[in-house]
Amino acid sequence: MQGAGRETENVPDDSLGNPLAVPAPQADKCVCRTPAASEPSSSHSTSNIPPSTNSRLLFFLLNLYFWPLFFLTTLVGIPVLTLLVALPAPFRPHRRNMRAFRMMIVRYGRLVLAGMFPLVRLAREQPLEASPQPCIYICNHRSASDPFLMALLPGEIVQVVNVWPFHLPVLGWFAKWAGYLSVREMPFERFSETAARYLEQGINIAAFPEGTRSGEGPMGPFHSAMFRVALDTGVPVVPVCISGNQRIPPKGSWCLHPGTIHIRVLPPVTAETYSTWSPFTFKNRVHDLIKEELARMEADETELTATAEGRGWRYCDGSEQRERQTR
Repeated sequence: MQGAGRETENVPDDSLGNPLAVPAPQADKCVCRTPAASEPSSSHSTSNIPPSTNSRLLFFLLNLYFWPLFFLTTLVGIPVLTLLVALPAPFRPHRRNMRAFRMMIVRYGRLVLAGMFPLVRLAREQPLEASPQPCIYICNHRSASDPFLMALLPGEIVQVVNVWPFHLPVLGWFAKWAGYLSVREMPFERFSETAARYLEQGINIAAFPEGTRSGEGPMGPFHSAMFRVALDTGVPVVPVCISGNQRIPPKGSWCLHPGTIHIRVLPPVTAETYSTWSPFTFKNRVHDLIKEELARMEADETELTATAEGRGWRYCDGSEQRERQTR
């Protein structure tokens, strides 16, 4: 499953003019040489500023501009998008209205992600073949930013969330109206029936089966609810690996740190593969798939960074290299 071909894909910007899409690290990471002391420095150089000072400045700047944009997007963007959905609602069937409402949430999520640019960048990889529709996306859970990243996955999506997001003002209300699921607030039989009905309607389901954020620690064990739903319905399960956002924001904090978030969509696990598995075997095999892929993703980043620093170079992403080449 992991050996299937994969292509690097920039995050689509749709009609939002999203500036934050950057190629995935395998395709566009570079090692840029820092000028020696005898070389003339650029007028843009910050080599005379200690790295810790640069980091603090960028951290402060990111939170200074992101949170006002976030609240502006929430207080203005949501009512505007809701109005665009509500105006034609009386003239459309209920199913079409619900799809429009959920796609409005996707656009809101992409606006929030765009608000982190340029100090937080996104890179996504997915298989050459399109993700099957409908499917169940199984994702690891590092940070509170993970639910917003689901806006980058294709198709109409309903998320499985914990209890507390439903109690958030505005966002919680919209999650309930969109039909988001909480396995802790309903009996499993009702949860399973509702999830199966969504899948029959062509709606994808995104779940974080760890049940809580792992932050900078190891990935937690998976709960089996969504794997039991997959066994009952026979839909493909698509593992999604999220790396780099464990401090965007850190667990227990709302302060964002600059960085690059990597999202790698793995080939689907189809019913032909998992039909004979028990829920316990199923959840552990998908857990191991994601865990092993995350280790590869993080090892690639660590190795390249260490090599760069060992040679007196500075590790940067492709966008910085392109900027240097244009000077």
